[in-house]
Amino acid sequence: MKMLVTVAAVCGAAAHAASPCASYDVAAARAWLAAQGCQNSTINGCPGGQTPATGCTDAAYIARALAAGGVLAVDPNSGTRADYQAFRYNGTTYNLELSTDLQKVMALAGWRAATVKPEAAGEGAIVFTSAFAHSEGGPGLPCWARGNALFDCHEPPLLYAPNCGIASDVLAGVHPQVWTCPGAPRPAPAPPTPAPAPVPQPCDHALCYPDPAAPYVCRASPTASAAALQAALDYACSYGSGVDCAPINQGGACFDLVNQTLLAHADWAFDQYYQVQCPFCIVPVAERCNFNGAAALVKGPVPCPTA
Repeated sequence: MKMLVTVAAVCGAAAHAASPCASYDVAAARAWLAAQGCQNSTINGCPGGQTPATGCTDAAYIARALAAGGVLAVDPNSGTRADYQAFRYNGTTYNLELSTDLQKVMALAGWRAATVKPEAAGEGAIVFTSAFAHSEGGPGLPCWARGNALFDCHEPPLLYAPNCGIASDVLAGVHPQVWTCPGAPRPAPAPPTPAPAPVPQPCDHALCYPDPAAPYVCRASPTASAAALQAALDYACSYGSGVDCAPINQGGACFDLVNQTLLAHADWAFDQYYQVQCPFCIVPVAERCNFNGAAALVKGPVPCPTA
């Protein structure tokens, strides 16, 4: 392989160019990758009808994607390995089938190692890893960042892992280093879609009120202060209580209970809490319905109130 590179250089191989970051077309690189089938965890083919054994290697694969994006002035679909094995720039020959040489050429084009974690890499960044590193040292397997903490690699960075759509945590074990093209234009992000305003649903009495046939129902004390009720309501709806208070939040099916009163919301939450804490109780267990005096058990059946 080295003999081929030397002969190509001596024979005056055509000079290539590494374009500055400003010419990097991320969308074109993405389209080229998609054309190779790098979408559904496998790569369906290699450019020029090549196979991994004949030159469709990890570094060459990323180099061709960068060529498609205008970073390297060479045909991304060339069936000639010499275009990538003997890439000439400023009088020096680089073998872009080697990650070490690919990184050198990228540096000449303005790419730099970034101080971001792989999961924060924007679309079009290149992540060099230690996987399949060459014996002379330097970076190994490079991967192309899709954004959203997903990456496309020509080879799985870990045994039995997929090639495409690799999650950033898979790369954690192969010492990833993110390289970005600081001057590259980035497509403007799509404006965020405004969240639709919550639409109150009709109150479902079966959902919003305790079972009238229950032997005991946990109810808010009508003499408790608003501050005591609110504190108890916050506790009943807190993380880990086992109660999902979404129905009494704005837009929930029970938000409009009895004119949205705090007392009605507390009634709902306290009884939900009691049912979670005491699901099979047929005798009253007052300590499960106290909330520092803001609630008490009421012997059922309790008539369903009118909203």
